[in-house]
Amino acid sequence: MPKRKSERSLFTTEDALKRGCKGSETPTLRVDQSVVIPENIEVNNLGVFALVKFYKGDFITSYDGPHFTANEIVGLTFEERCYTATTGRGASAIYVMGFPYHELAKGDGLGPIINDGRKGHNNCELVLVGNRYFFKALTTILPGTELTFSYGYHYWFCFNKHLILESK
Repeated sequence: MPKRKSERSLFTTEDALKRGCKGSETPTLRVDQSVVIPENIEVNNLGVFALVKFYKGDFITSYDGPHFTANEIVGLTFEERCYTATTGRGASAIYVMGFPYHELAKGDGLGPIINDGRKGHNNCELVLVGNRYFFKALTTILPGTELTFSYGYHYWFCFNKHLILESK
């Protein structure tokens, strides 16, 4: 891909694997307290933040966790389904599962702890490259900005239903 005038080339999937992972020696990301998770939600409030400027089309980090097809997700328990985000629609939908930062191994992508930006304020998307999932910038992301992507309707429907069941 051509360089922009006095700018760098876009980050590739190789950059995302090397620099957008837990324990990277030359990190492009940091993990810190989330700014997008509402305070009334009692969860591990960590988020992923840019340390460098990302451009639209940059590959940022990988998702190295479990993923399921629409047919496979029916085999999960209700609670497990509540922690899956959706990318794509219908039969081609892929469901990915978030999990805590402390469960990531050195070298794992930070994708499983990227938060939902809510109301369309998402700055990355999950894409399949070969047989691996990556987060790709939808727009320019400035240093200090929290990375977000849409968890999809399925996640919020399950999450709200789960909260109602817990309160009874």
